[in-house]
Amino acid sequence: SASEGITELRDAIAQKENLKGLSIDKDDILVTNGVSEGLDMVISSIIEEGDEVLLPGPYYPPYASYVRLHGGVPVEFAVDLENSTPDFDDIRSKITPKTVAICLISPNNPTGAVFEENSLRKLIDIANEHSLYIICDEIY
Repeated sequence: SASEGITELRDAIAQKENLKGLSIDKDDILVTNGVSEGLDMVISSIIEEGDEVLLPGPYYPPYASYVRLHGGVPVEFAVDLENSTPDFDDIRSKITPKTVAICLISPNNPTGAVFEENSLRKLIDIANEHSLYIICDEIY
């Protein structure tokens, strides 16, 4: 099969996402053997030595490991665990010229916290303001 995944599967994924109002083509989809492989591939393709990636704390250790493996620096931002809300002021204070991405993990591993739509929209706005990639792990 093609290295990016079986064509029929990528077509089906695109169709399902397009039903949600998105505009996604099968050529924009890469099927991996799991989130770990996918995360490693994404991080390796967007960071260079010394680049920073913002991670919601606490986080599943492989996220930081992949960032470090590819020469990057993981930077943890605070999340209010009682109401599953990222600390937007903390995020803004940690963005530097070396920051290239914000990683969103929802539901969070290990806490199970789920970011609400309003929080996701604010995170998207922050990423757009600073031209940051968003790495979004919505495994479930």
